[in-house]
Amino acid sequence: MKRFRRGSGSIFKNGDVVLKPFMEISDPFEALVAFAMTKYRSEFDAVRDQCPYNTDLGTDLLVLKQQLTWFVLDRINPATRTTIAEEFIKMPDVPSEMVKFFMQAIKLFYDEFKVIKYEGKDLLVHGKNTRKKYRVMTVNRYFYPIGGVFEGRIHPYDNKYKICGIAVRRLST
Repeated sequence: MKRFRRGSGSIFKNGDVVLKPFMEISDPFEALVAFAMTKYRSEFDAVRDQCPYNTDLGTDLLVLKQQLTWFVLDRINPATRTTIAEEFIKMPDVPSEMVKFFMQAIKLFYDEFKVIKYEGKDLLVHGKNTRKKYRVMTVNRYFYPIGGVFEGRIHPYDNKYKICGIAVRRLST
């Protein structure tokens, strides 16, 4: 699967989403957020405090990203009875690589994970609620020490799993 990279800029500025006319966005998550904010900004503002995930994250930007991840990937939009991600991938002008990416991302789930060991750059973790093991990709595996616990959402990605949104480390198990 194609690896997406951020361009020189980001739509996230000063703890908010800033969109400009004719802006080209190649990052899948940012493209989804841009779609959501263009179409559902007032709905997001009305429900963002209902985000069920940890928002005690220290910065406005991290809180915003956590709320947006919930809003576009988890929350069922009452108007469409689907997630915003599912609505987004049905649009005809969404590139096929983004569709493939989001087809995996919409299968995300929440759990508390214990790090069992490192496998290359990845983590082998055990889900407390699912009672299953998952190989999870990460940029910095040492952020997740062996024996450590984190909670968050993961989804299938390239025959492994990927953390989605903001994962929170726990000091004790």
